[in-house]
Amino acid sequence: MSQTRLSDRTNNQAMDILKRFQAGEYISDANLEGIDWSQRDLYQVNFSGANLHKANLSQATLTGANLSQAILREANLRGADLRGADLTGADLTGADLEGAYVNRADLRKANLTMANLNETNLQVALYDRETNWPEGFRYKSSGAVGPGANLNGAFLNTAKISGVALQGIRVIGGYLSGA
Repeated sequence: MSQTRLSDRTNNQAMDILKRFQAGEYISDANLEGIDWSQRDLYQVNFSGANLHKANLSQATLTGANLSQAILREANLRGADLRGADLTGADLTGADLEGAYVNRADLRKANLTMANLNETNLQVALYDRETNWPEGFRYKSSGAVGPGANLNGAFLNTAKISGVALQGIRVIGGYLSGA
């Protein structure tokens, strides 16, 4: 199959799945491997447990999306908007999140081993002791919230940190109004 035809096929699959989602169909646990979702509006989509291995989600809007337990191994998430997304237990091994907005996302129990987190915005993203980070990544000073985090000067107002393990955090001059 030629590259053009394969691209057309995956684009048609993406459009069909989006139409089903917009019609209210539950599409979690779907096999969406390798589909091109780049630059698409996937606001609050429920891809819980979905296989998105090697999917292209670059520049996609995934604000408030449910990606819990999703397989996002080697997915392209460059510049994606994942603000407030639920990524609990998601497998992001080898995913490219360069320049992605992961603010206020839930990364508890997520696997980010070998992920590219260059210039990724993690302000007030939640993590726990079971979150696996790339080797050498300084997650405690990334702006993310979890055990041992350095949150000096952080704006935590309106952060949903109820039930988050905060052992060993440092907060000097942080803004906690409404947290």
